[in-house]
Amino acid sequence: MTPKLAFAVSHENFFEMKYFGQADKYLIYEWIDSNFTFKDELNNPFVNVPTNHINPENGKKFVDFIKKEGINILVSKKFGQNIKLVNSDFVPIITNLSTPDELVPFMKNKMKWIVEELQTNKGNYKLFDLSKGTIKTPL
Repeated sequence: MTPKLAFAVSHENFFEMKYFGQADKYLIYEWIDSNFTFKDELNNPFVNVPTNHINPENGKKFVDFIKKEGINILVSKKFGQNIKLVNSDFVPIITNLSTPDELVPFMKNKMKWIVEELQTNKGNYKLFDLSKGTIKTPL
């Protein structure tokens, strides 16, 4: 399984203090041969759907949207309570950096742990908090 990441960003390609599901768009990267490769940009069709409470119906629609793209890792500054619905299919990662250009080189030496999580656990993935080092916590 190729690690495929969705970076939750603004229209201007900045990470914002918004929940993953409230991002304007997603920049899609693949981790191939120990390098990140930019693949695509997806507008978020759920940007105006409230994510401040657990909503299984909206969560399932969002999961289906992301899964259809083959994404298995989600990167954002913040996740809401719906993270408990999506961590069965995706490895969630929190960053405190401002742009994907800053994050990509920083993540290169962290990917071995993230890939290991993706390959070892087949669901109920732990949250990686890169803003505090590489802290992996259960949800």
